[in-house]
Amino acid sequence: MAKGRSEAPRDERAAEDFVWFRSEMQRQGWDAYEVSNYAKPGWRAEHNSSYWQGDPYVGLGPGAHSFDGHRQRRANVRNNSVYQRALAVASGEDWFELEDLNDQEWFHEQVLTQLRRAEGLPRAAAQGRHLDRAWSKWVGQGLMLADESGWRLCGEGWLWADAIASDAFGLEP
Repeated sequence: MAKGRSEAPRDERAAEDFVWFRSEMQRQGWDAYEVSNYAKPGWRAEHNSSYWQGDPYVGLGPGAHSFDGHRQRRANVRNNSVYQRALAVASGEDWFELEDLNDQEWFHEQVLTQLRRAEGLPRAAAQGRHLDRAWSKWVGQGLMLADESGWRLCGEGWLWADAIASDAFGLEP
């Protein structure tokens, strides 16, 4: 596309392909456990799943990210020379940036990552916000399920994951 040899697919075609592929993978026995990940039953990728579940992880090397499992993320500098120099000698240069997530940012993180999973967003993650009200139109259109355990995308709702998530932003507990 960048070289002008082909065009980007129309949104409608991309949506059709996504729905067809998801259906075909499930027909063949693959577990659609995340918006863009499939596995044979019992073979989910533990590595990526830990990100979506909010588990702690450590990133090593330039540009790598870490998360403490609570509210703090760390992003290592991307520049190889700066990273190596800062680690090799106590140069005083910062080799990472810290980000402390406030309550609203943490809520957004939970919605964005957990709604992507087949298990969806558990009710406890709502932290007192009225998500049933915010997401009623999506549930009414059959794009999302809501029950006592939480909220899950379904059918073509997977195509609307970001729009659905954004409807939860700005809600106060």
